[in-house]
Amino acid sequence: MERVFILLKRKAGISFEQFQTHYENSHAKLGEKYFGHLFASYRRNYVPSGMRLGDGTTVEPAYDCLTELIFREPGGYQELKRIAGDPEIRRILIEDEERFLDRMACTNAMSHPIESDVSQFKA
Repeated sequence: MERVFILLKRKAGISFEQFQTHYENSHAKLGEKYFGHLFASYRRNYVPSGMRLGDGTTVEPAYDCLTELIFREPGGYQELKRIAGDPEIRRILIEDEERFLDRMACTNAMSHPIESDVSQFKA
């Protein structure tokens, strides 16, 4: 199955909580509306800010959310890009992204997963 990861960074002046709330209540809903029929799975993995390192210092993560899209069919990502290219849908998505994302810091990548068989390690 095609799998795409999207790394998202919140825009300056937005708290982590505001970022997550907006994503869940607005942008994820737009994703479901326009692309949900393409997905086998649509998962948002949030990375809390202020992670504590072993030496006690805290750091801000490079990204606030790692979104994982798994497509039902081959060619799903191309179809998503085709739909997102519609001028009206593109306008709606960009306007929403500008409310909570640092769009220039965000990136995505298609992956080819390889999974290890860890059954031998079960207790």
